[in-house]
Amino acid sequence: MNLRNKLAKQFLIFLCFLTFVITLCIFVSSTYMDFVLQDVSSNSVPIKYQIQFMVMLGVICLLAVVMVAFIFGKLFGSPLLHISSWLQNLANNKLEEPKGNKGIPASQRLNGQPKQTYKVYDDVIADLHKLTDTLKRSDLERKKLEKTREEWMTGISHDLKTPISVVKGYAALLANKDYRWSSKEIREFSSIIHGRMDYMERLVEDFNLTFQLKNNALPMKLELCNLVELVRQAIVDIANDPQVENQYEFSYEPTFEAIYREVDPKLFKRAMINLISNAVKHNSPGTIIRISIQKKSNNQGVSLIHLIVQDNGIGMDEVTIKNLFNRYYIGSDSPERKGSTGLGMTISNEIIQAHGGKIEVDSILDEGTTCTISFIE
Repeated sequence: MNLRNKLAKQFLIFLCFLTFVITLCIFVSSTYMDFVLQDVSSNSVPIKYQIQFMVMLGVICLLAVVMVAFIFGKLFGSPLLHISSWLQNLANNKLEEPKGNKGIPASQRLNGQPKQTYKVYDDVIADLHKLTDTLKRSDLERKKLEKTREEWMTGISHDLKTPISVVKGYAALLANKDYRWSSKEIREFSSIIHGRMDYMERLVEDFNLTFQLKNNALPMKLELCNLVELVRQAIVDIANDPQVENQYEFSYEPTFEAIYREVDPKLFKRAMINLISNAVKHNSPGTIIRISIQKKSNNQGVSLIHLIVQDNGIGMDEVTIKNLFNRYYIGSDSPERKGSTGLGMTISNEIIQAHGGKIEVDSILDEGTTCTISFIE
C-alpha cells in the first residue's frame, strides 16, 4: 500500500472516530439532560435548561474535537516534523537521522523496532535511510577523491623535482658557450637526459593509473580471456627485453592449456608484467623465476585460480613485505632503486583487487619470494 492510500485510510479512520466521539457526546448530554428534566413537563422545558444543554453539549463536543485533533495530530504531525528535521540535517550536511534525548532516533523504540505511529510513513523513512546512506557514501568518496588528488599533486610535484633538476643541469651544461663538449660527452649527457625524461613519463603514467584505480575512475573493459595466454605474453615481453634476455631463467608451468575468465586484458597483463619484472629488477642475473597457474579448492570447497610468481633470489625482510604495496615504497635492499617509481606493486595490487582477486606475498631472506594471485573461479 502506497503512502496516498495509507493516508486516505487514516483520514477515514479519523472521520469515523470523530463522528463516533461527537455522537457519544450528544448521547451523554441528552442522557444527562433527561435525568435533570425527569420531573419537568415535556411540554414546557425552561429556557435555562435548554441553554444549559446547548452549552454543555458545545463544551463536551469542543473538548472531544480538541482531544481527537491532538491525538491524530501527534499520530500524523510528529512523524512529519521528524522527517522535516531529517531533511534539514541532510541539507546541512549532517548525514544522520535526528535522535532523541536517549540517543535513539524518534522513529524507533528502544529495541530498534519502528514505532507504531511511524508505520504510515515507513516507505518515506526507508527512502530517507537510503538517501542518507547514499549521501554518506558520496561524501566519503568525495573526501577520498580530494585526499587522493592532494596526494597525487604532492607526490608528482615532489618526485618530478629531482629528474627535472637533472635535466635542467645537463641542458645548462650543453648550452654553455664557454666550453666545447666532445661528441662522446654530448652522447652521455643526452643519454642521461633521455633516461630522466623516460622516468618522468613513466612516473606520470603510473600516477594517473593509481589515481584512477584508487577512485574507481578507470573504466574496465572486461573480456573473456585465456589467462594462460595472457601470462605467457607477459613473460615473453619481459624475457625479450635486451637488458633481461639470457640473464634470467624463466620457467612457465601452467597446469591447464586454457583458463578463461573475464578480465581487462591490458590491465591484467600490466599487473603480471609488474610482478614478474619486480622479480627481475630486485634480483641479480642468474635468478630462476618460475611462473605457474593452478586450480585449487579451499577448505570451503570453493574453486580458486592461483597465479604464482616465484623466484630463488635475495628475498625480503618483514619490513619490506609489510610495506610492499604502499605507494612509493622501494625496498632498502633493492639492488636497483634507480629509475623505479615505487608504484609498480601498488598498481598490480589495485588492478588485481579491481578484478576481484588478491595478492599474497611470502618471502625469506636469501631464499626467495613467492607472489600468489588468487581468484574465485
